[in-house]
Amino acid sequence: MKKIYGGRWCNEGTIGEGGQSHIFRVSDRLGEYSDFLALKRIKNPERRQRFEREVEAVKRLSHENIIKIIDYSAFDQVNDLSEKMFLVMPLAKGGDLSKRVKIYEGSIDSMLKVVMQISSALAYAHDNNVIHRDVKPQNILFTSYEDNHCLLSDFGICLIRGYERITPDDEVVGPWEFMAPESEGGGKLDVTYAADIYSLGKIIYYMISGGIVIPRERIYEKKYSGIFSKGERYGLLKILLSKMICHIDQRLKSMKDVIKELEHIGSWESSARIAPLNAVAKDALNRMKQEQLESQNIKAQNMEARQQEMQSLQDVGQSFIDWLRVELETIRSFSHSEGVLHSEVIDLPADFTNWRTQITPTKWFEKIDGLAITLEKQQETFQKKHALLLMLCRIVEPRITPGGKEPLLPARDVQLVFLPYYCKLEVNKRNASSQWRGYLRRKGNIKKVEGTLVKQSFVSDKHSLTKYFKASEWPSSREEMVQTLNEAMETFITYVSQGADRLDP
Repeated sequence: MKKIYGGRWCNEGTIGEGGQSHIFRVSDRLGEYSDFLALKRIKNPERRQRFEREVEAVKRLSHENIIKIIDYSAFDQVNDLSEKMFLVMPLAKGGDLSKRVKIYEGSIDSMLKVVMQISSALAYAHDNNVIHRDVKPQNILFTSYEDNHCLLSDFGICLIRGYERITPDDEVVGPWEFMAPESEGGGKLDVTYAADIYSLGKIIYYMISGGIVIPRERIYEKKYSGIFSKGERYGLLKILLSKMICHIDQRLKSMKDVIKELEHIGSWESSARIAPLNAVAKDALNRMKQEQLESQNIKAQNMEARQQEMQSLQDVGQSFIDWLRVELETIRSFSHSEGVLHSEVIDLPADFTNWRTQITPTKWFEKIDGLAITLEKQQETFQKKHALLLMLCRIVEPRITPGGKEPLLPARDVQLVFLPYYCKLEVNKRNASSQWRGYLRRKGNIKKVEGTLVKQSFVSDKHSLTKYFKASEWPSSREEMVQTLNEAMETFITYVSQGADRLDP
């Protein structure tokens, strides 16, 4: 027996299935609609709010290129929600864009006929405070196989400005192949209309390339940029996509701006004929535009890469200091003896806040964070507080930009250094330090030279006690850090026990 929905819509067979819904072909038992229609039934009852939001969005959007809702289940019927949550729409007889993408390959005019319709639909949605967030080939439907009339569908994860957000903060929304980068890693509260612009840019490339999904902002790579070498209009298309498939700071801000540039590409041949410029001048102008866009894109990608590096440094730095504090507190508890030998774990002295040291003419160690452990002989005539500073540093090396052109610099696995350092503090002044300070020698180097355990200048990594590691190697390198800490403590304690009255230059 055929399933009936809403007392009216008779299930005539399955059309397809998505991540959140089933799609059925249905007929109208009341006879108002003679053609088959499509019924979308929501799989998960917990998605009720999204279902209601989709209905609300489509009801407020009356546009020739946005799917219409003919009927939907009542919101106040809560029993058996898996069956009650449905909506009925016109049946797209021409299928979706993924089924016919090959016919647009290499044809700007055919592609523009479709993209102009979707751009118009999105511009209208944005004017009505709706951000689609799920622009992908499967949601671009065609009314027939014979023409290019299309409909934007599936507003299930749309965002309506002014409405309470219903997507959990840590839930990724949208198709990852076409998703704007600011939406990756979890839905964000500050999503803007620019997210749809990014996705539409991916759609344009997908169509003109015959079905290639370009990953992230890699439009300038030879592998993906070859399709733009077919003439002036392809060059203009590349410029447009450079302002859509890019970092949000460089992206076009409105769908109306996208439409203007699409119209310019569509009418380029007729306008180019009347422009008082020869081919050489036009080529030069287009090259300058392209170079500037590429430069902007590189700067945006570099900025994002540096932000990723800084986040990695913060995460590793916090974890490293938490580990170091536990180790030092254990050492302190063993070292401290009331009235005999005072020991404590403290923050670095104030004059180490922006500490850095030059190792070679083109390399510095720059402190990220650190802690210190102190030793103070309570019965010493001239009381001194000795501190072993244990600093987490990063290596800083200047980048030389040839010809003044900024190169693309992807996020790196940051090189870090665990650096022990001696400092004699003024008694009762925890945040003050004297100039009596220096680098600890490596144990192997101590036996080879005549001199003290501490040297004011940093000779080399082979002579001074350091431990290099990359951000990705933490915390797996913790055992090696313990060995370095043990060696540093041995040298530090030996130096203090011998009187700590000599520093090598």
